Amino acid sequence: MRRPSVVLALAGVVSLVGSVVVAAPASADTRAVVRGVVSDSAGKPVAGVSVVAREVPFDGRAAALTDAAGRYELDVTTPDDFSYVNICVGGDQALRAGSTLRPTSTDLVYNSYCTPHYVNLATAPEHVVDLTVYRRGTLRGTVSDPSGAPVAGAKVVGCVQFDGGLGGDFPDPGDTTTTAADGTYALSMPAGRVGVTVTKTGYTKSVYADTACGNPRYDPLPPTIMPKEKDLTGIDVRLTPQKASVTAGNIPFVAGTPKVGWTLTANPGTWTPTTARISYQWAVDGAPVAGATDRTFVPAASHVGARVSVTVTARATGLRASSRTVAAKQTVA
Repeated sequence: MRRPSVVLALAGVVSLVGSVVVAAPASADTRAVVRGVVSDSAGKPVAGVSVVAREVPFDGRAAALTDAAGRYELDVTTPDDFSYVNICVGGDQALRAGSTLRPTSTDLVYNSYCTPHYVNLATAPEHVVDLTVYRRGTLRGTVSDPSGAPVAGAKVVGCVQFDGGLGGDFPDPGDTTTTAADGTYALSMPAGRVGVTVTKTGYTKSVYADTACGNPRYDPLPPTIMPKEKDLTGIDVRLTPQKASVTAGNIPFVAGTPKVGWTLTANPGTWTPTTARISYQWAVDGAPVAGATDRTFVPAASHVGARVSVTVTARATGLRASSRTVAAKQTVA
């Protein structure tokens, strides 16, 4: 939903009066200043935090950083038929705004938050909106294998489904880390319904979540709630070792003549199981070519004299991925 329930929908509409075509006058853009103070939960002003005015869902209209006294000021302009904006602060709101502003280190200390009600810029030339931000907490847990032994070096990605003050849930990225030698991890997370995804080569991906962050319900878990400005412990995850690797039968090869403008084709060979998913990455003199992930590749003039190769990777559920790299027989002519 992009418009509030009441929208001036007549702007720019063309009507007929007798045989004369009459165009309704176009409305001007709406412009107003929004200012206020951002404070923490103790009432202390927060400096260096991003404040963004945005439309629904995430169109940024203006952005600024708070000063040493926590003050901000936004000069906001919206399209002629839409004068409503949300004022959002902290977290990743700057990224969502589509502006050149990027989250500061201060932003990432706090939860994302948006005003629970739209600000109607058309009602006044200036608006005062004060905001309160809450510090993120730390989510901790341990990753182990089925025997209970710790799994070190696993990638842990947090995610939170939070009510950003808008009365609805919005997926928001949490922190990313790797497990220590004892399998433990710690993530900086906003308040809300949280989950983690854990991955490591040689293990089946594991998700600890109910429906947070779009994850399916892997286990009969109740919602896991990260409270405001508090830590949450005991979010433990078990990783199951994968079985044997996908195995190659006939070795892949590169078909075609390596000439500028001519098409080379990767023959994937054969793999067990036959349902394995195949992907490709082309390289020139061993350096991967960005975006060259199709089955075919066309050498450019800059590749003359170089050796073209392709890495074929086969993946199957419950098995470790396998790769084979093969090169064209001649250099590019």
